Amino acid sequence: MSSSSSSSPRHALVVGCGISGPVMGLFLKKIGITCEIFESDAVPRDGEGGAVSLTENSLSVFDTLGVRDLILPYAMATKSMSFNEYRGRHIATMEQNANMFLRADLCRVLREEGMSQGINVHFGKRLLSVKEEADKVTALFEDGSSFSGDFLLGCDGIFSRTRRSVFPDAAPPAYTQSCGTGGFLKLAPPPPTTQQQQTASSSLTSPIPSSSSASHPLSLPSTNGEMKAYFGLRAFFAYQVLDDGTLGWFCNWSEPSPPADWRTVQDFDQGECFHFLMDLFKGDIPLINDIISNAQQQNQKLAKYHVYDLADLPVWHKGRVCLVGDSAHATVPHAGQGASLAIEDTIVLAKCLRDIPDLEGAFRLFQDIRFARCRRVVATGRRSGGHKTASNMFSRWLRDTLVPIFMKGVKTEMEKHYAYRIDWEQHASATPHDSV
Repeated sequence: MSSSSSSSPRHALVVGCGISGPVMGLFLKKIGITCEIFESDAVPRDGEGGAVSLTENSLSVFDTLGVRDLILPYAMATKSMSFNEYRGRHIATMEQNANMFLRADLCRVLREEGMSQGINVHFGKRLLSVKEEADKVTALFEDGSSFSGDFLLGCDGIFSRTRRSVFPDAAPPAYTQSCGTGGFLKLAPPPPTTQQQQTASSSLTSPIPSSSSASHPLSLPSTNGEMKAYFGLRAFFAYQVLDDGTLGWFCNWSEPSPPADWRTVQDFDQGECFHFLMDLFKGDIPLINDIISNAQQQNQKLAKYHVYDLADLPVWHKGRVCLVGDSAHATVPHAGQGASLAIEDTIVLAKCLRDIPDLEGAFRLFQDIRFARCRRVVATGRRSGGHKTASNMFSRWLRDTLVPIFMKGVKTEMEKHYAYRIDWEQHASATPHDSV
């Protein structure tokens, strides 16, 4: 890089307006760097997307920005997760202390907060390439437009076009032969208990609208912060019921053939999808198909998500460009830490840009601080996903026998991940004082 890069950078280009993009923009503003965010979608996809889990290691980052209270009304708090075999027999329970959000809600709230603070978001900007010059970097987009800045941050996810442009020889994401779907539905209120008839009970406010299209809505009591998971004969299913009667659910199954397009599948036959799911869980505890049937009755639109993995990338930055979150170190969703890692990245990178005058030195320090932690969490996710489906009776028996032992180790490992904290006031340093 030229010597001009050692001057304090003033304007940044942020590619991607999912979760990490807006958070990165808010941190850049906090340290006095202006930025623009570029999103490939022509309009916000506020009605689409699955769920995302955030734990205290990332929620504490929102405290630094003062936005935790903006997102918590959209959270489904999960205190623990119980694991059961396909007939309903309990196997193990693991404390979790996570918050589940609809990804669309989280993205919308963070994006709107950034825009309210003067951050410009450009939609319909699909990145074509990145061009670096002596004193600037330019992002070229498919619509023919281009924008220049002092540096560019790729917050554009596992299929990052920023990564492809800067590191064309990097291995592409690999399909894991796993996919899933899920959603939210409204339940009929359960019959009141005697105590409930005598005293008014408090309920959790939920932003998820009630649906009146179900002819026979399911009635289930609150799971009191517990997510109930089932290792089915052919697939994995989990659900949780909030105090207000909102039920969140998701499932995962094996699918050997990769899709033609990695993007979210939105244009498939909904009836066929529900029929497929009902067949998938045939023979398992009947409650699973009751939930799926009610989701269909409430006209829930399903989207199928294919799970990809990204090989470890040895370098996350080059010149005036740096990768953030999934674009650098995507993790499979089984540990529920992908979004949290990306959010952690934003505060660490902001500290490095604040404290290190040389741009390339700031990027290098950012990777030095984050690399080992991210690899550990990614490895946890890879280990955690292999037991969700089993192909025969013996492998099911073996899994169900070993899960309680496995969960003890995962619990200890996850507690360490959750305990990670980043001190905003402390000077950026590769010394591991940011973790506890």
